[in-house]
Amino acid sequence: MKHILKLLFITVFVLFSCSNKEKRKTEKNANVRERIKVIKLGEGRTIIFPAEYAKKILTHPNKVTGVFTPDVETIKYIEENLPSNFDSILAPFQKNSSLRLFKKDLAKYDKQFLGYTNSKKDSLIVGYIVNLESDPYKIKPRLEKEFCLCLDGWCYTNTCEFIFNKKTKRFGNSNSE
Repeated sequence: MKHILKLLFITVFVLFSCSNKEKRKTEKNANVRERIKVIKLGEGRTIIFPAEYAKKILTHPNKVTGVFTPDVETIKYIEENLPSNFDSILAPFQKNSSLRLFKKDLAKYDKQFLGYTNSKKDSLIVGYIVNLESDPYKIKPRLEKEFCLCLDGWCYTNTCEFIFNKKTKRFGNSNSE
């Protein structure tokens, strides 16, 4: 009888511990989501992800040495200067004639931002432009909760990633980092 009670106690303890661990994880994720900033700088949404979120996504050990939350002033600077730098950002994508991002419409598109530092100690901001005029994968409602990472098909023609160097104030793409 003692062994049965002992086994029952251990089972209840393990279940309770796992339940609390999952609850803490859920609370932590909710806390990170609450800290995602959504601002309107044009017709589209500008979504800034906190450092804790960037840490989960930017995991390349040779490129990423730290993460940070991009500040609103820098994001405003990026938004203001993006149109004049858009052609250089798009250079690697020009061979894709079906790209559906247009310079004249940049203010209409939703944009997401993450910040990281590289091995050269540069503070870099990854920007992701998303054209959701058509939204076959129902991405629009998720944009304020998760970073849009898609590389093929519809995403390839309706999204564009770029990098902004805070120190040099230069725009580029992932090839130019």
